[in-house]
Amino acid sequence: GSLPKLRAFLGSRLAQDRFTDQALDLMVRRRADGANLDVEPVPRALEPAGARFVDHFARAVHRRLPGSQVAVAMAAGTSASAISWIGRAADRLFIMGYDYHWRGSTIPGPIAPLWRDRTTVTDTVAATVARYARQVPVGKLILGVPAYGYSWPVIRTPSGWRVRVNRARYGGVRSVSFGYAIAF
Repeated sequence: GSLPKLRAFLGSRLAQDRFTDQALDLMVRRRADGANLDVEPVPRALEPAGARFVDHFARAVHRRLPGSQVAVAMAAGTSASAISWIGRAADRLFIMGYDYHWRGSTIPGPIAPLWRDRTTVTDTVAATVARYARQVPVGKLILGVPAYGYSWPVIRTPSGWRVRVNRARYGGVRSVSFGYAIAF
């Protein structure tokens, strides 16, 4: 989650080689049959460097562990070009199909809206999957779905519902597990 560290890592082939060597040693010791890279968030400006790293890492994993799989966790908002670049390098793309509305949202809403309706003003899971499928074969895609939600303290305004921002007074956004929601 540190942009300066991510920028430094993606700008250093030495750091990437060190990471790759250590990851491969660990994978061999643990008899892993692949790896899942989850490096986020990756801003658009760093997507090309991120894609080059995934390609470098995947090639090294495949050389050392024939038959292995490399999956990459990717945000719903990842650009089409990054999906295409990373899709060529990785065996699987794990679409994080959640947090369309998140803890820091100022407008409450579904964290994983399946499709657009009159209340949904954001992207949707269906649109995200379709966008990914235009860049890579669907057999490479894994859709991550949420088993949680959020409870927002809200207020009705003339333009719709808004999250109350005074945490001291209203308590702030709370994460709600699947079990809690069922019990509720």
